[in-house]
Amino acid sequence: MKKKVNVLSFLYVLFSVLVMTGCKAIIEEDISDKKVIVDAPVSDSLVSYNQLFWWETVDGALKYQVQIATPTFDSIQQLKLDTLVTSNKFTYTLASGRYEWRVRAVNGSYQTAYNGSKFRIYDADLNTQSVVLRSPGSGVSVSSVSLSWNAIPVQGIIYQVQIDKQGTFTTNLFLNTQTQLNPLSVPSITDETTYYWRVRAFKGSDTTSWSLPSSFVYDVTPPIKVTLTSPALNATNNPLTGSMTWTSLGAGVKYTVFVTYGTAPEVQYTVNSPTYTYTGSSGDTVKWRVQAVDQAGNVGTVSDTWSFKIQ
Repeated sequence: MKKKVNVLSFLYVLFSVLVMTGCKAIIEEDISDKKVIVDAPVSDSLVSYNQLFWWETVDGALKYQVQIATPTFDSIQQLKLDTLVTSNKFTYTLASGRYEWRVRAVNGSYQTAYNGSKFRIYDADLNTQSVVLRSPGSGVSVSSVSLSWNAIPVQGIIYQVQIDKQGTFTTNLFLNTQTQLNPLSVPSITDETTYYWRVRAFKGSDTTSWSLPSSFVYDVTPPIKVTLTSPALNATNNPLTGSMTWTSLGAGVKYTVFVTYGTAPEVQYTVNSPTYTYTGSSGDTVKWRVQAVDQAGNVGTVSDTWSFKIQ
C-alpha cells in the first residue's frame, strides 16, 4: 500500500511540473535568438537636441532596455541613460556631442542581444528647437503641482512657462513667468479644474518654439468613505480562502486593505480593484477595513471595521 501511495505521489509531482513548465513556455516566449531592428537615430549629422529613439517591436517582448553612452560603449566616458520602457519609441534630450545607443528586448525569462547605432549631435540654433514636457503627464490628476520638462542643454537658458484654464494661451493666463527652475513648483493653484501648460526656452533674442501643450487636473478632494459588502459583518462558516469586496469608487482609484488574522498583527495590502483575496486558518476571526486613494494621491476616510469567522 505504501509503495502505491509513493507512486501516486511521484506521478502527481511529475504532472504538476509538466503543467507548470508548459504554462511557462506559453507565457514566456524564448526571444533570445531574435534581433531588435533600430530605426532612428542612425545619422552622423543631427541638429536637434531632442532625439526620438525608435525601433521595431519584437513579438514576445514585455519591455525594452535602452542605453545611451558617450562617445561609444567601447570607449565609454559616461553612461547617459539606462532605462526600461514598454513602447518602441522614446524621446530623450542630449547636448551636442558623439553618442552610441543600443536597445534590447526583454521579458520575464529571456532577452535579446543589444542592437543600436552611433550618432552625432551638432550645436543647433535655438530657433530650430523645442521643449519636451515631462510631468505631469497629459490628463493626470494631481494634488500638488510641480512642472518639469527636458532641459535644453545650452548654458544661460531661461524658460517661459504659461498655464491657462482655457487652453488657448491668449489672454487672462493663470501663469506667465520666466524662470531657470526646472522643475517649477506652482503653489498658487487652488481651483479644482483642468489646467493647460506649455514651455519655451530663450537666450538673448534666440527662442525655441513652444512645446506641445499638455494638461493636468488639480484635485484635492479626498475620495468618499468605502462601504464594505462581503463577507457580511460577523458572518460565520467562511472558507479558508475567499474574497473581501466593497463598493467601487471608480476607475483609477486604489485601495489599502487592512487585515488582522486572529491574534496576529494587522497587515496591509494595496489593490487596484474593489476586491481582495484572503487566506486564513480554521477558527480565525478576521478583522478588516479599507481605505481609498484616488489618482491625485488624496486619501479617503477609512471604512468601518468588519469581522468574520473562518470555519
